[in-house]
Amino acid sequence: MVCLPLIILANTDTTSRSGKISLNIRFLESKPGDTLTVKLDDVFHILNGDPGKTYTATRGADGYYRFNIPVTLDHGYFTLSKARILKAGINGDLIRMCKPLFWEKSDSIDFKISFKDSPTGQNGICEFTGTGAEKYNASYKISTLQIHQSIWNHQDSLYRSWNGNILAYPEFDSATQYTLMRLDVLNTYVHKISNFSYQVIKADILYADPNVLGKIKTWAMNNGGKNLDQNQRNKIIKHFGNSFDYPNNYAIDPLALAYSLNYLIHLNRKLQAACFLNQEKYDLEWMYKTLKGYQVNTEVRDIMIMMLLTRITFNSENPAPVYNDALGLIKNPAYVKIISALLKGVPGVKFGEFVLHDADGRNRSISEFKGKVLLIDIWYTGCGACADFYQNVLSAVEEELKENPKVKFISISIDRDKESWSKSVQGGKYTSLDAVNLYTDGKMDKHPIITSNSILSYPSLILLDQEGKIRFFNSENLRTKSTLLKAIYALL
Repeated sequence: MVCLPLIILANTDTTSRSGKISLNIRFLESKPGDTLTVKLDDVFHILNGDPGKTYTATRGADGYYRFNIPVTLDHGYFTLSKARILKAGINGDLIRMCKPLFWEKSDSIDFKISFKDSPTGQNGICEFTGTGAEKYNASYKISTLQIHQSIWNHQDSLYRSWNGNILAYPEFDSATQYTLMRLDVLNTYVHKISNFSYQVIKADILYADPNVLGKIKTWAMNNGGKNLDQNQRNKIIKHFGNSFDYPNNYAIDPLALAYSLNYLIHLNRKLQAACFLNQEKYDLEWMYKTLKGYQVNTEVRDIMIMMLLTRITFNSENPAPVYNDALGLIKNPAYVKIISALLKGVPGVKFGEFVLHDADGRNRSISEFKGKVLLIDIWYTGCGACADFYQNVLSAVEEELKENPKVKFISISIDRDKESWSKSVQGGKYTSLDAVNLYTDGKMDKHPIITSNSILSYPSLILLDQEGKIRFFNSENLRTKSTLLKAIYALL
């Protein structure tokens, strides 16, 4: 697991024409002085966890929160959030009040929402009026569609009895009855919303369920295909490659696919499952070659390549050839900048020299540990994957090597404030007092050690040899106790 809050991927379909969207939000449970937050995202920000542009508003005398947000794109997504109530009287991080909503330039929406907060959160009850409101109402009605329990029972019975072998479930990629019902709801809005919004929402409906792909991937990962003869295996691979062919079956606009969150997530999961079916492991080169041959839409291809290079960790000895090939293929300047930064993390490259502060305020640098093998762990408070990695992997590795003077563990936090970092260090959930605990001085992801090394996910793990050269950068073999120990011992 990794947390992905920071990567920024820019849309190639930008326009110099400026505009705005206006949101007048009435939050029924709000109190005077409460604040709401709108994060204006495009599809790339949401897929990669970047916060995008954030706007806040306090409740006015008329009870409304008013947002007038400048935009340069023709469409994108926004999310609405409030401070989460962790327990009585204590606010925590932001909690999303509704799913990401697809906006179009010049939308002017009155947005009424009822949302009762709890430690686990819940979806709000929403109502939209104004210019562009019908696509929001369509999305909300589709997401809250109630169906008879017998339909769920039928779907569950098929799904639970299937182990992921598509030869045993030839209808695995057929649209379910629930999906068809949701499409029926959307079709009642076909003349009320723009064709582009209709196509994006349609794709989101058709590609909404990731569970089937997860079962296929799990079956392949657990070597389910090894018991099949080559003819059966080839049949599975061919059938799976042609599955979920909704662009042909449902005439979805290829450009709309590039803006459908569910389609892009689905395609990423399908790529991973296909890789295990064909290669029986994660294979960066195979997946990259597959994406290069993607024919539906160049923009989708480029998004998928960027997701591949930045979201998935690999046990790749040298990803540099893939990065360099991508530089020659992709033209988007923002993507090129990211790929160029990724090249700084390939094996054999000298890790940059940076000065950070420890708990006593002393300047610390990588150079002072020359001659030692270094494992750098970059994390932040609240990152579940960071805590999981430390507690289940890194703590055990540190314990085994704590008496070895040739190994040092460097823990770097990107927390917003020093107090949170100090509490996390003392608490032992993310790091130990035996590690060299360093802090980015509240600069978070803007600190040079993050930006210069294109740190894109958390926890980020970097293994350096005695000369300060990168041996592995976020590769798969740094994620388990046995493989991490093996990688460290190989350098001693």
